[in-house]
Amino acid sequence: MFNEIEIEFKNSLSEEEFKYICLQLNISENDFISQINYYFDTPDFELGRNKSALRIREKSGNYTLTLKQQKNKSVAESHLSIDKKEAETLINNTSRIPDEMRELLLSINISIDGLTCFGKLETARAKLPYANGFLFLDKSKYLNIVDFEVEYEVYDYEVGCQDFEDFLEKFEIPFRKTPTKIQRFFEALNTNQ
Repeated sequence: MFNEIEIEFKNSLSEEEFKYICLQLNISENDFISQINYYFDTPDFELGRNKSALRIREKSGNYTLTLKQQKNKSVAESHLSIDKKEAETLINNTSRIPDEMRELLLSINISIDGLTCFGKLETARAKLPYANGFLFLDKSKYLNIVDFEVEYEVYDYEVGCQDFEDFLEKFEIPFRKTPTKIQRFFEALNTNQ
């Protein structure tokens, strides 16, 4: 299992803003890579209530099971590589969570028996170095919704905050409080029920 701390800033974009940034930064269709996130929670949304998230990400034929836990201004992420068969059985709710991830979930008092895959979110993502980190431009599709966002990942919160404010100002984009992809997915899921 691989652990890391993620510091990121994000802002939702209109489709026009998204296209404008791509044009200004010389990002073409060929620069986007497809990834699919499959989102899990318990029937009573225990993970969400505990400011945590569990997903499988499929990218370039590789599968990673990730637990995210909110920690003040950052997110602690625990990643576990799994094979396609493991991923498919977890997505179809016919397999148990691998032991390392099982132990981690139990250590934060998450009931693992009812973990269910609630659906997927597909993202076309372009990544490029920017200032003191990496910029990601995302077009996501889920539950009959298409949305756009920019994310900026850094190692230093204060420096990253200033870089991101400068980026938004440079492109004349207003700051918008933007929920994470998994939050947007579950909000849309609850709205559609």
